[in-house]
Amino acid sequence: MGWCVAGIRVFTAGEVKAVNGTDVRLKCTFQTSSAIRAASVTVSWSFRPLGPGQEETVFYYQEKPFPPVEGRFRKKVDWAGDVSGRDGSIVLRKVPFSFNGTFSCQVKNPPDVHGNVGEVRLRVVTTVYPPLEDYFKDRVKWLGSPSRGDASIQLLNASLTDNGTYICAVRNPPDFHGSPAQTVLTVTPQRLSLAFTDVGVLLVFVLVPSGIIMLLLLGRILCPCCSDSQSPAAAQHSPIEVLAGEEYFYGQTEQKHSVCCCYFKGSEYEDDYMHEKPHEHTFTESQC
Repeated sequence: MGWCVAGIRVFTAGEVKAVNGTDVRLKCTFQTSSAIRAASVTVSWSFRPLGPGQEETVFYYQEKPFPPVEGRFRKKVDWAGDVSGRDGSIVLRKVPFSFNGTFSCQVKNPPDVHGNVGEVRLRVVTTVYPPLEDYFKDRVKWLGSPSRGDASIQLLNASLTDNGTYICAVRNPPDFHGSPAQTVLTVTPQRLSLAFTDVGVLLVFVLVPSGIIMLLLLGRILCPCCSDSQSPAAAQHSPIEVLAGEEYFYGQTEQKHSVCCCYFKGSEYEDDYMHEKPHEHTFTESQC
């Protein structure tokens, strides 16, 4: 009877960073459609260096761990997985810079023997000793990379008291001699600057003038006495229409009072009025 072959999926962290001389866990988990039989599951770890070099075996597990007995990984690898929990992780002890490279994790659970290979890129960085006390505690961050010839640091929360000369000395045995580099740091007080943003321009040139005009209009409405002084005769207007052609009434009563004239017409007798008395006009005097 043939086995029904299915795929197995392996998951890894992708990239892991570790400080030189410390332990690091390389995580590898898997999913399988077949029932897990501890005696049949195999986990294989291999390593491919960054530079020139051949791929080499790191670790092998089947029912029990089989660590390497020679090579760079001898006494450097411990089993940290659990196949019943779908975990095939390992731990690297006191990683040196020679461990920089790609680690591959392959899992087989017959009949699931085909599937992807998980990869973890390990990056071993220089040991960093930040100040544990004094003025620069928790204010210095390592940004360098010695492999690239970079020994930079970052100073956090710089203040005026940080002004001074900083000296950087690098040693790469057997190169012990050389002049250190100096950097003069000048921290200046923060100055307040006025920047015209879109909101500022809108406030200055649109909203402020509009607000002033509205205040002036409200002042004229709520306080009529503030408006231009007018004579009582000019301030009050009669609703009665003044007839053109009857200006002589104004001339006659210029010293006393003005006379206004108007027609009074009844809507019911408007047609009779216009036919019977086309040339007669009725005037009414009014005190304007």
